[in-house]
Order: sequence, then structure tokens, then C-alpha cells
Amino acid sequence: MSIVITEDRGPVRHVVLNRPEKRNALNDELIEGLREAFAAAAADPA
Repeated sequence: MSIVITEDRGPVRHVVLNRPEKRNALNDELIEGLREAFAAAAADPA
């Protein structure tokens, strides 16, 4: 399962950190997932 989950709810995009076993501590994989999620949000014309 992905450690960064995105979901669009109307005009709002939710970005969920899914790494509870490490209390969502940042690591390289999580940071890269956040970069990808934010880049996708920035590229979305909506």
C-alpha cells in the first residue's frame, strides 16, 4: 500500500500520510511521495 494517499473531494485534495507504524515520520520514500502528490496537485487545472 502507498504511504502517501491522495483523494479529491470536490475542490479539495486531501493528502494522507499512511505510515502509522513509524508515526508518519519523514523518510526519503515519504518525502518523494509528497513531492509527487504536490506536483500532481500543481499540474491539475481544476
